[in-house]
Amino acid sequence: MRRFIFAAVALGVALFLPFAASAADGSFSISWGDLVASNIDTIAMVVVAVILWLAGKTGLKQYLYTKSAEQLLAKAITYGFNSVAGAAKGKALTIDTGNAVVNTILNYVLSKGPGWLITWMGGEAAIMEMIIARLDLGAEISWDAESRTLVFADDNAEAAGSAASA
Repeated sequence: MRRFIFAAVALGVALFLPFAASAADGSFSISWGDLVASNIDTIAMVVVAVILWLAGKTGLKQYLYTKSAEQLLAKAITYGFNSVAGAAKGKALTIDTGNAVVNTILNYVLSKGPGWLITWMGGEAAIMEMIIARLDLGAEISWDAESRTLVFADDNAEAAGSAASA
């Protein structure tokens, strides 16, 4: 923090000193117009640096990443519904169309999304969960994470029951 204060004072002195005019009575004046006009690049650089520093401290980066992820998922879901025959937004998905839609959406996200965003979102498995959370699967369909497919809810319950008894 001391270095930052020292640097700010040194920058202030370096900017103001050439423009300080001393008068005969001991007072001095600063020609602000000349000061700003000749140092606008430096002033802009300092302002941008402060804004970026504040953005990192206030969570703006996290907010922008979240908005980017939401936008990518929304576009992918729209693409998935538009590209699979029999799928319509607002209509519950069947198993056949649902699996096709989910795989189409996932492929869109992985192929169109930037690598850093895919990594930030948690990878393929986490993205798949995000996609499933945003789809209307209907009461009789659920997601089987192990096989990564949509199944009838009864089949999933039976599989869980048989696994628990084994």
